[in-house]
Amino acid sequence: MSPWIPITVAIAGAIVSIAAAVLSSLGATKSRKSAEALNSRAHRIARLDSESEEMREAYKAYVLEFGRFETTQLAAPTMAALEALMACQGATPKLEEVSLRHSSAVALAAVQGIFRGIDPTRVRVEYRAAQKILADKREAEATD
Repeated sequence: MSPWIPITVAIAGAIVSIAAAVLSSLGATKSRKSAEALNSRAHRIARLDSESEEMREAYKAYVLEFGRFETTQLAAPTMAALEALMACQGATPKLEEVSLRHSSAVALAAVQGIFRGIDPTRVRVEYRAAQKILADKREAEATD
């Protein structure tokens, strides 16, 4: 038997062991990055859900206050509810603009003592548009 055979077998075993270690390391790195990406996506979806819920609760508070708006004293809670709606993370610039205009109309109505005839339709339309934007972003995150 040649003296080179055991040396060759040992070298081949070492090369195979090194290759296995490198492949194992690469697989672990890829798995970790994949897990981080999934975790990051889950966090982004959770953030969008939270923004949507925050805006839903603010809109609900506004609707309740606007429904009670029939005296000058109730103008402030209605305006505060609109401010909370505008401050939501998911509020769009258009929703903020419409809410600000509506808040001004509420203030004017309180000063003039006219508590009917203020139409909340534009606020509702822009609220729904902002919620749709959040839903579309969530859908895009979920399907990536």
